[in-house]
Amino acid sequence: TKEGISDWIKKDPKLRYDVDQERYNHTLVYDKLKQNGANVKLWFYGHFHHSHTDYVEETKFVLLNELELYEIKI
Repeated sequence: TKEGISDWIKKDPKLRYDVDQERYNHTLVYDKLKQNGANVKLWFYGHFHHSHTDYVEETKFVLLNELELYEIKI
């Protein structure tokens, strides 16, 4: 959450904009893929502090922690 970065924002006032812009860009890419008929099943992104998995429609979003690996069986 953005509340978790409040101390970092005090050190880097531009950070909130950067985080918002990054989220916006990821959303644009995802939406464009879906509009073009892509069947997005997995979406990976990284962060340095924790892991998280969430599902939106048929897409599994996987937030990877620092140095975390995710095995995809094919």
